[in-house]
Amino acid sequence: MASTHEWLRQFNKRILNPVMLKFAGGSRSPVALVKHRGRTSGKEYRTPVLLKHHPGGFVIALIYGRNVDWYRNVVAAKGGTIRWHGKDYPVGEPVSLSKEFGDSFPLLLRLILWLNNTEHFIIMSTNQPQNLRRVLRIPPELM
Repeated sequence: MASTHEWLRQFNKRILNPVMLKFAGGSRSPVALVKHRGRTSGKEYRTPVLLKHHPGGFVIALIYGRNVDWYRNVVAAKGGTIRWHGKDYPVGEPVSLSKEFGDSFPLLLRLILWLNNTEHFIIMSTNQPQNLRRVLRIPPELM
């Protein structure tokens, strides 16, 4: 499964993501963009992601786990920008959530996450991180 998972990740990175970049983050798109800077290059990148909007932030499914460039870049930078429905939102450092949080995604996205065996989710807040749980109304057992 690991080799199939890596093949799919590389296919999406090189073939599907460039196509998705044309509409991701748009006013009617179900896919958002994470804008981030390379850890060593400093180059700006844009990566399509599946997310769920919450008051005060965004929950993002780490479909390929934590060992992907965009995630490592936003961790190193302690944040980035999310383009969602035609607007840019500066966001803070990602905070890990439990796997059960995937159940809060809409049915079609849950199916995609289930088929991909997605286990990692994060919150990126548009507010100060000290109030993250209260602002996003996330139960303590899911953080």
